[in-house]
Amino acid sequence: LNDFAAAEALYRELIEEKPGDETLLYRYARCLFVQERYDDAEKMLGAAIRRNPRYHDAHLLLARVYEKNGQFAAAVFELE
Repeated sequence: LNDFAAAEALYRELIEEKPGDETLLYRYARCLFVQERYDDAEKMLGAAIRRNPRYHDAHLLLARVYEKNGQFAAAVFELE
């Protein structure tokens, strides 16, 4: 259940097959987030949000990434 390395490899493979799938990008970002790889998660979330600016879960997770990185103003902005 907590094999994040395997999950990460699977998400990368799936994203290669469907590069425009914002849900895959979001889920991959979640996988990175739980591994405390916040910079990588931020990149994936940015890509997901560019594809779907109304993807609320991606905005919420991005706010958490900003919070973890000490970027509190950016976190608040993301939630507005």
